[in-house]
Amino acid sequence: MKEPLDRSEIIRLLQNLGSDQDSDILSAARDLNQKIATSGLDWDELLIPEEEQSSNVSDHNEPKNIIDDDVKGKINDSLTLIEKMLSDPARSDAMRQELEEYKNDISNGDFSDSDHKYVRALFDRLSK
Repeated sequence: MKEPLDRSEIIRLLQNLGSDQDSDILSAARDLNQKIATSGLDWDELLIPEEEQSSNVSDHNEPKNIIDDDVKGKINDSLTLIEKMLSDPARSDAMRQELEEYKNDISNGDFSDSDHKYVRALFDRLSK
């Protein structure tokens, strides 16, 4: 079960990393790691580089939609695989509909890493 992060608790634990007592440091590090793990986030998602923080926010403090290169690569790969599968005239109407729905998900920003893995596995299976 995912638990929301308590900002003040995270800050307190980070401050404890500067303790003179090794046991306090170790305890804080373990607590931090546990809290991040149970939040469903990872450190990369939690810590945004400074240049992204400033470009992530518009003049009205609304987040911009930033897609990193890895995600772009997976989206492009998935689109290529989908088009290859759609180009096969032997594909059923149901399969074509499913593939078109994935294209719609991509254009709507609703395409996850697990969707990419599924498209890749489907392509590999159908290519045999």
